[in-house]
Amino acid sequence: MTGPGGQGGRGGRGGRGGQGGQDGPGGGDRPPPRRRRLRGVDRGPQPIGSSLDDVVRGLAPPSRPSTSASALGTVFSRWEEVVGPAVARHARPLRLESGRLVVAVDQPAWATQVRALGPRIVAEIAELTGERLERLDVVVRR
Repeated sequence: MTGPGGQGGRGGRGGRGGQGGQDGPGGGDRPPPRRRRLRGVDRGPQPIGSSLDDVVRGLAPPSRPSTSASALGTVFSRWEEVVGPAVARHARPLRLESGRLVVAVDQPAWATQVRALGPRIVAEIAELTGERLERLDVVVRR
């Protein structure tokens, strides 16, 4: 039977590379892809926080200590509580990594304000997350 466009094949599909209904050099269907096994012992169901911590650790370069997913979530979700609604309208956290919080502000005057509030912001985040921040950097992004 001939499919659309005059090419042979199954169910009217032309296949790849003009090979008719063949899926590859050997023809026929390929076996389903094999699932990779995780190394180690199956620990069974785990809290999502520990799984996210593993993901966050995997994103950080090996030379830098990473921040826990729960600390990241706390900083981003409770930002307005940390800095107050007036500051939160003009400043937002961008990154939290290796003891460094980067905050973006919309105007230079707000950069000055956030820097002045820096010690209070660092102390509040440490209290909420248990993470020790060493630096608070502010960038202006309009």
